[in-house]
Amino acid sequence: MWTGAEAKECIESILPYVDIFFCSEDTARLTFLKEGDAKSIMKSFTEEYPISIVASTQRIVHSPKRHTFGSIIYSAKDDTYYEEAPYTDIEVVDASEAVTLISPVSCTDCWHIPVSIREHWNMAMPSAHLRTPSPVTCCAPT
Repeated sequence: MWTGAEAKECIESILPYVDIFFCSEDTARLTFLKEGDAKSIMKSFTEEYPISIVASTQRIVHSPKRHTFGSIIYSAKDDTYYEEAPYTDIEVVDASEAVTLISPVSCTDCWHIPVSIREHWNMAMPSAHLRTPSPVTCCAPT
């Protein structure tokens, strides 16, 4: 595992190449030290980097096994937010999350960057699907 500071440094080195960025509201606050509401946080990524779309999950924890999940997408081109009604009272099997980037360039050392994987669906993917060849290598420990 890496620290929040190490993750931030590595991911920020890749963000100039990212078109669509997936980042949960919690990760934006904890890793990127963002403040404000979800919409202002999402917009700030597009102001700091040439990202055209930011997608984010929002989670409300009712108990360790019951959560509400919402999602929101921000389009910088249209300066528009797209939001749907949250899924409420969901039974959580595994609450792990990953920062996700979709980019023409992805880090070869960070398995969680090129592909969004929801472990709680208990879906196994061969490691070949978890890496994308790339000229970029970041500082993440293996």
